[in-house]
Amino acid sequence: MRVAAFQNGYFTVLCNRVGKEDCLDFAGESFVCGPDGEVLARGAKSADDIVYAESNLTKTVDSNARRLFMKHRRPELYAG
Repeated sequence: MRVAAFQNGYFTVLCNRVGKEDCLDFAGESFVCGPDGEVLARGAKSADDIVYAESNLTKTVDSNARRLFMKHRRPELYAG
């Protein structure tokens, strides 16, 4: 999720459940990360939690994705 945020220049959120189900353990630790891949907020480990994070949407304009990746896009090659 952090790499996707960095490469695409947007905020991402990962929600994970907590507890056991069949042979799986879910640890929680949901998180929010900014367009630079930085984790802005993280939920508790192995406990129910609500995660809050402030997001400044203007950060997407100045993201690494816009500077490094987006300039190399070639939309003329995309299907109509």
